[in-house]
Amino acid sequence: MKLDLIRTVILGILQGVTEFIPVSSSGHLLIMRNIMGVGEIPKLFDVLMHLPTLLAILIVFRKIIIRLFLSLGSAIQSVFTKKKIDSAVHTDLRLILTVIIATIPIVLFGILFDDLESFFDHNTRYVGILLIITGIILLCTKLFKGLVKRRPIGIGTGIIIGIAQGFGVLPGISRSGITIAASLLSGIKQEDASEFSFLIAVPAIIGAFFYKLKDAVAMEIAPFDLAAGLIVCFFVGLGSLLFLIRLVQTGKFYLFSVYLIPVGILTLIFL
Repeated sequence: MKLDLIRTVILGILQGVTEFIPVSSSGHLLIMRNIMGVGEIPKLFDVLMHLPTLLAILIVFRKIIIRLFLSLGSAIQSVFTKKKIDSAVHTDLRLILTVIIATIPIVLFGILFDDLESFFDHNTRYVGILLIITGIILLCTKLFKGLVKRRPIGIGTGIIIGIAQGFGVLPGISRSGITIAASLLSGIKQEDASEFSFLIAVPAIIGAFFYKLKDAVAMEIAPFDLAAGLIVCFFVGLGSLLFLIRLVQTGKFYLFSVYLIPVGILTLIFL
């Protein structure tokens, strides 16, 4: 697929929206390629498009990310000074550990399903099935609202959410959708659910970037066109992320199922 300015911007918009809105960026990309009849998108371009969305996460959640790094620094310093850490630092260290544990499944799933990309590329109907499954999972956050006992984020819930994130490597399963849904269905508060989902997204995106970079090759694209796509992806992604956080906080996260289930059915019928 030859990338010009228009296609680059379109792909930047698509990546920026679907990376955060729980509709599966990889699933929509495969569907779009089949509808438009375009060839394979350069691997390097796909890799680079994750950097603007990573930057959006770092900006939105900068306060807690900085706080966690400061707490980690205090903990390391206490080892040498033998000074006891306070309860706030201890809580942050536990959160860091939970993030690390929750990241392990997506590493394993990413390696396990690495060779399935070409399978889904030629079997788009399976993407439709996974879109429907994602929609049903999101709908469950509405159906079971108030029935789940409230609990803080801990090692146990971190493992559950991490396993859910692992399935997000499949085209049609939204990473943000399934992790936030897993958080809500585990009894985690709405504001904490979106926050933790994107905290564990940071190491996942960084890891995927370097893992995919090894297979990336040079591509023919003008520097201006590439820059335009990256910039558009960042601003669209930033807006999408803020919109999603607001929707989760207002308890309307399930509304995306109204879109996902019909799209999945249409994909099964026509593709």
